[in-house]
Amino acid sequence: RVGEEPRCPTSFPSPNSLGATFNASLWRDIGSAIGLELRSLWLQGAREAMPWSGQPHAGLDCWSPNINIARDPRWGRNQEVPSEDPTVNGLFGQMYTIGLQTGQDPRYLQAVVTLKHFDAYSLEKADGFTRHDFNAQVSNFSLASTYLPAFRAAVTRGGATGVMCSYNAINGIPACASGMLNQTLRGEWGFTGYITSDTGAVEDIYKHHAYVPDGPRAACAALAAGGTDIDSGKVYSESLLEGVRLGYCSMDDLRRSLRRTLGLRFRLGLFDPIEAQPYWHVPPEAVASPTHRQLNLLAARSSIVLLKNEPLLGVPAGSGSERVQEERIGAPGVADPSRRADEQAGPVPSEWVWGGKLTGRLGVIAPQTLPLPTGRSLAVIGPHANASAALVGNYVGQVCPGASPTDLSCVETVAGALSAFASSTAVVEGSGLTRPILGGVAAAVAAARAAEHVVLMLGIGQSIEGEGRDRTSIGLPKAQAELAAAVLALGKPAVLVLINGGGVSAAGGFG
Repeated sequence: RVGEEPRCPTSFPSPNSLGATFNASLWRDIGSAIGLELRSLWLQGAREAMPWSGQPHAGLDCWSPNINIARDPRWGRNQEVPSEDPTVNGLFGQMYTIGLQTGQDPRYLQAVVTLKHFDAYSLEKADGFTRHDFNAQVSNFSLASTYLPAFRAAVTRGGATGVMCSYNAINGIPACASGMLNQTLRGEWGFTGYITSDTGAVEDIYKHHAYVPDGPRAACAALAAGGTDIDSGKVYSESLLEGVRLGYCSMDDLRRSLRRTLGLRFRLGLFDPIEAQPYWHVPPEAVASPTHRQLNLLAARSSIVLLKNEPLLGVPAGSGSERVQEERIGAPGVADPSRRADEQAGPVPSEWVWGGKLTGRLGVIAPQTLPLPTGRSLAVIGPHANASAALVGNYVGQVCPGASPTDLSCVETVAGALSAFASSTAVVEGSGLTRPILGGVAAAVAAARAAEHVVLMLGIGQSIEGEGRDRTSIGLPKAQAELAAAVLALGKPAVLVLINGGGVSAAGGFG
C-alpha cells in the first residue's frame, strides 16, 4: 500500500513484445524499474503472487530473463523470449541484467538476475518427447553460434550473477550435470554467481534421463560435475548428504556451493548496517510509480508491430486528392515531412492524409485502413474482443489491487478501449479460440455489416501455447479462420489484430 492506496507492481509487456521494440535502453530501464520495485515490495513484506508457489515472502532473486532462442514458432514459450536471434537475445539479457542489478548504490546489488534456461532448451512436448527427457543433439558449431552467445553476453558484458540450468540433456548429459556449467560458464567466461536448477530438473537426471540410477548420484552429478548450487526440488534435501557419505561428491563441493549462494546475500547488502544503504529505504511509492507507468506505456506502444496497412478497398488511389511532387512515403498527417508547406505541389486534404501515405513517382495520397477515424460505428469481433488474461501473457504477478492475485478486472479490454473513440460499438465473440460458437459467425457478420469499420481480435492463448504445451501447427485455428473469412468477405474497412506468443500464420488467407 501507498498510504491508503493499494498498488500492484508494474506489469510490463511480455519479452517477445519487448524484443520487437529493438530498444536496448528501454530494456535496461525496465530491468531497473523491476529491480527497484522488487526492493520496495521486499521491504514491505510482499508475498509471491502465484498461488502454486505457496506464496512465500518475495525474495531479491528474479528468475528472469529467459534468453533462450525462439528457434521454432510452435514452441510454447516463445512469448517468454525476446527473439530468434542470438545477438538480440544477448543484448536483451545484458541490458536487462545491468538495469536490474545496478541501482543507486554501486557497493551492492539491487537484485539478482537468473538467466534461463542453460541451454539448448526449446521443446515442451513434441514427437513423443517432453522437456524432462529430451536430449538436444547439438553440434559444437551450433552451440557456439546459436545457443551460447546470449548467455555469454549477459554474463561477460552484463555481469549476470545467476543462471538456471534447463530440464533437457545436451548431447546425452543432463544440462544441470553438464561440464559446460563449470568449464564454459565459470571457467571461460569468469562467471562468479550461483546456478540453480529449474524446478525438478535434478530429479530428471535419474528419473527421466536415466543418466544415473538414483537420487544420491543425481545430487552429486549436479553439485560436483555441473556446479549446480541450488536444487529447486527435493533431491538435495533428501539425497545430497547420502551422496557425500557414499563418496559420490564431497563436503568441499557442498561448501563451495554454499559460499556462492550465501555470497550473493552479502553482495545484496543483507548483512551490513542498513542506515547508509539506499536499498533499505526504497519507499512504497516506488511501486507502480508515475515514472514506471509512463515507461510501461512507452514499452507497450513501441512493441506493437504493424504488419501491413493497405489502401482502403473500393477507394481509387488519388480519388479527390492532390498530387505532390515527391517520390517518398510520408508520415500520417504529413504530405512530405522533408519539404516546407510552401514547397508542396498543392493543398493536401486532411481527410486523405489521415491514414494516408504518398505513393508513386509524383505521389498521391492513398487512404489506408489505419489509423481508424474517430466518431464512426465500430464492430469488434473475435474471441479476444473482450480478452483480459490474454493481454497480460504468462508469469505475471498480481496485476489488479484486490484480494485475489488472479483478478484482472482492472485490465481494459480492446473493445472497451475502442468504444471511447467510436460513435457506437458492437462486440461479438463470433467463435472460441479453437471451437465454433453456434450462430457466432452469423452474429459477427450482421454486426460487421451494420458497422463502418471492423476490428478482428484473433489469435491464440495459454490453452494453446505455454509452458509444457507446444503447438503442432502455426496456422490460425480453423474456427477463427472461418470467422475471419466471413467477415472480411463483406469488404468493410477491417483491422486484424493477432494476439500470440509464437508466430501465427495467415499467409494462406482465410476460409
